[in-house]
Amino acid sequence: MLAALRSMCVYSRSFVVPICLLLATTPALADPAQDEARAEALFREVRCIQCQSESIADSTAPIAADMRRLIREDIAAGKDDVRIREELRARYTDYVLFRPRFAASNLLLWVLPPLIVLLGAGLLFWLGKKQKTSRTYELSPEETEKLREIMKADD
Repeated sequence: MLAALRSMCVYSRSFVVPICLLLATTPALADPAQDEARAEALFREVRCIQCQSESIADSTAPIAADMRRLIREDIAAGKDDVRIREELRARYTDYVLFRPRFAASNLLLWVLPPLIVLLGAGLLFWLGKKQKTSRTYELSPEETEKLREIMKADD
């Protein structure tokens, strides 16, 4: 029994070691053009924390260059895009991502713009309806007579 268990361990090790080596070398075998395309896509999703309105792809600030270098290093290390975004978010807060994650802390930022648009559309609808349903008043006989006199005076 012990001999069978020992041979099974040797047999399984002969598969585990090559698979681990293959997985460890996968980042080294990655296509540089594909890695650069991934990096460029991430650069456009990340905000420069100095320029604030520009992505790090467009920014010339030194911090943006450092962030680009950091992303390239993470890609070369084999990290996926989600993990890279999470590390950037953990380091620089949600502000660094142009598309922040949906969380309770930023719920107001997600709900407020559509709510303002809906309230504005409702207000415009209400004002338009109110204008259409304006009342008409009948003139009294005295007012009608005064109006005729005014109109005769203008002729």
